Amino acid sequence: MIEILAPGIRYDSDTKGYIMLDVGRVIPELRSTEKNGVKLLPKAEFHCSIVAARDLSDGNPELEALIVETTKASLHRVPIKVTGLSGAYYICKETKDGDATQTTVIGGLETSSLDDLHKSLQKIVPTYQPFIPHVTLLKSQNSKYGIGVNSQTDLEKLCRRDNQLATQIVKHK
Repeated sequence: MIEILAPGIRYDSDTKGYIMLDVGRVIPELRSTEKNGVKLLPKAEFHCSIVAARDLSDGNPELEALIVETTKASLHRVPIKVTGLSGAYYICKETKDGDATQTTVIGGLETSSLDDLHKSLQKIVPTYQPFIPHVTLLKSQNSKYGIGVNSQTDLEKLCRRDNQLATQIVKHK
């Protein structure tokens, strides 16, 4: 079930339990590329996963509901503003449960007004690590949604920065 938490922000309880901000309006036209023999294709929709509520709650439904309500309250107090891509691009790879390696390209986002959200979440989940504002731009065909990069730790573990990607994937008119 999709629940609208605020304008442009939805919570998908059926899929991965993510709270997502629609950022399609700030994404330029993209083109496919190939990296290490893997074809990377533009996604059909673009969002910034602002809270991985299910992961953060460790599967506890009551805590997940509290995380969603806390996020919703914070977003109503201080809406998140996204102005565009930041210029930071990363190539990320992950292999799960013996499956083929998934590959994605993510782009950093210029955002503001995140402090209230981060502080609110840290009050209820002290181990919460603020997310890195980003959007999955391209993904390998074997990746249904992209790779979950929900913290600085995930970014360091799964991704490497490659700002040359901008010239390869952003279509210039």
